[in-house]
Amino acid sequence: MFSLVFLNMFSCLIKSYRIIVLLILISEVTSFSQSMLKVRDVFDFDINDEFHHKTLNIPPNKIRIKIIGKYFSSNNDTVFYIRQYNNYWSTAVMTPTPHLVYGSSIGIDTVFYTNLDSLMDAYFNTLTNDSCNYYHDTLFYSATYCNALIYEQSYSEHFCFEGTYGTNRYGKGLGMVEYHYAFPAQFYYVDQIMTYYKKGNIECGEPDTASFVSVDEYSFTSSINISPNPFNKQTTIISALPLNNATIYIENNLGQIVRIFHNINGSEIIISRENLSDGIYYLKIVDKNGFIISAKKIIISE
Repeated sequence: MFSLVFLNMFSCLIKSYRIIVLLILISEVTSFSQSMLKVRDVFDFDINDEFHHKTLNIPPNKIRIKIIGKYFSSNNDTVFYIRQYNNYWSTAVMTPTPHLVYGSSIGIDTVFYTNLDSLMDAYFNTLTNDSCNYYHDTLFYSATYCNALIYEQSYSEHFCFEGTYGTNRYGKGLGMVEYHYAFPAQFYYVDQIMTYYKKGNIECGEPDTASFVSVDEYSFTSSINISPNPFNKQTTIISALPLNNATIYIENNLGQIVRIFHNINGSEIIISRENLSDGIYYLKIVDKNGFIISAKKIIISE
């Protein structure tokens, strides 16, 4: 009798547990559905927001965007942003010695995003998984982007033969934060990530403040280091390859030469501050043939 009562009680508990678990699962699915980002959530920028992106696995580059204007269409379904951009890129040149040649672009453009009330997964959910195609998406909070809500789409297409693979990530109020695409059969890979953003009082990542007023080439390798940097009274230039009759220029932010050192030789060169004020400067090393072999930012601070 006791066993029968116990079994009945146990059966009721199991049923109750299943109901609770089912309710939890339904609650989680509902929460996920309600949290799915709309286009207007992802591309919700404010004036003075800033975003920096870079493409990986190629010479140094950066896309730097600042929002300076915003307006909507008459039906509120499209948003337009006026952006100020200050971008740079570089190309490897191997002769006469390996170095990078930099280019930059400064200007203003306008972009727009439409169908603002569409869900970000609207199109992705129409794609079908099969034996040669796989699609997956998810929402999560990313520590990389300072706990921003991220919507991720990942896919593998035509992987039965020479497939392509990719991942797109979008942040709430951040736009696209990552773009990864791979076509291994053609040895083609693209990886672009957001490295910094500023929204209101929130800053995430390290801003890229490189200036190309005076610096147009950087060391192709890490063969030249400056330590300490920042410095107060003096710093040391350490070169993996000894300098031979080189010239060192120090320029301010306006591109004005404030110090010149001629006939520099050796692997370690001490540079004294002397009468230079606190601030950011650019140290450029030119070899005896007149080619820039390194250019680095230095900071003088008390």
